[in-house]
Formats: sequence, structure tokens, C-alpha cells
Amino acid sequence: MDIADYCGLEGEMRNLIVIIVISLISLSQLLWADDLAKDAVTVPNPSFEILDSSASLPSSWHWGVSGGSDSSCVIDKEVFHSGRQSVRISCRSAYAPFVFASINSDEIKVKPSTTYYIEFYAKGRGARKCSVGISYGAVGDDITYLREGDFDWTKVSVRFTTPPNINAMHVRFTVEDVTDAIWID
Repeated sequence: MDIADYCGLEGEMRNLIVIIVISLISLSQLLWADDLAKDAVTVPNPSFEILDSSASLPSSWHWGVSGGSDSSCVIDKEVFHSGRQSVRISCRSAYAPFVFASINSDEIKVKPSTTYYIEFYAKGRGARKCSVGISYGAVGDDITYLREGDFDWTKVSVRFTTPPNINAMHVRFTVEDVTDAIWID
């Protein structure tokens, strides 16, 4: 039973009501997408195509390890989803608290209490405890774990809302456990 049956509508009136309801649903989806577009966040060098002066890491991204993690981050010109290259992270350290490796974006300006989303592609080989985080500094992170194991290029979409009084963030790709390779593009 649909709304037209519930209201006892028949014929042309019923069809008109169904068209109006479908139109309103479509319009609400377009307006929601437009709201996201108005508050789009620009990630610096999002496809890792521009390299830093050493040509070993993407410009506007920073590599770091914590707790002595035995990890590496390289530009991979052989395996990529689009463009000419991707970032490949490998980790030989077993999971332990505060032992991880990550590549972090430069600071990104945002509006407080605003919903955003980011999209990227990931590919894994023996991937374990790999994540994307939206870092708000001392306030904390929104973390989304990626698939584990072996998988081909997969589109990942992450939706997040900035906390009140926050006007900057970083995107962070992290590996916390033994991982042969995780590619990000």
C-alpha cells in the first residue's frame, strides 16, 4: 500500500501525487548534495602527483612513525588508480599501543560544526589495521578503518562533522600492524 492507496486516490490524481512525492525526494537529495558542495574541503595535493623537493614524498604531506614502528612510505609509479602514481605504505611492526606509521596532510581550513566528506581509492596486500583519520589536533580524531587482507582498488567515502570551535584539520592515513602494502590514491 502506498500513500495514494491510503488516501483513497485513483487514476490521474494518484499518478500526480506519486510524481510529486518522487520529485520532492529527488529535490531533497539534490539540495543535500549542494550543501556538501558549498562546504567542500580542499585537500592539498589529493592525488599525490606533486612531489616534494627530494622527490621521495608527495608535496603537502608529511611522513612520521611513532613508537619505533618499522615502516616505510614511498611513491609508487607502478601501482596507481589514477594519474601517474600513488602512495604505498608498508609496516613490519606487529600491533602494539602507540606504535604506528602515518602520512599526514598539511593543515586544511574548515568551518566548525560542519559536515564534510572525503573520497579516495585504496588497494591492499596483506593489509591490517590501516585507517584514514580526520585529525583535529588536541581535540582528537575521527578514524575509519579500511578493509583488511588483499583487495583491489576500492573507493572509500568518509563523512565527518567537525567539532564546535574547530577551524582546521589534517587528513591522516595510518598503519598500525604488519602490512605488506596499502596503496592510497
